[in-house]
Amino acid sequence: MGVVTVRLNDNISGFVDIISNATNKSRSEVVRELLTKAVSEEKTAYWLKRYKGREVTLRKVAKELNVPLWKVLEIVGENQPYEMSDLQRDLKAIGE
Repeated sequence: MGVVTVRLNDNISGFVDIISNATNKSRSEVVRELLTKAVSEEKTAYWLKRYKGREVTLRKVAKELNVPLWKVLEIVGENQPYEMSDLQRDLKAIGE
């Protein structure tokens, strides 16, 4: 596990304190949980952007996000329309 030291502005630091007190967790635990959630969201956005740009297949997105293909289809559906051309491309990639 790596160690990172960051400075938080008063607004963020105050919110971390509120969450820490409300959940009986340490400030470090709260920051780790918030950071983990943010990284997960950014990672998903990154791979969806690459998929939308036709740089990667759904299979690749599923692999990188470590989720089943059906979950990626669900995520894609929530974030962008899945068109016939997308399906044809993905079916072709599966056959490779």
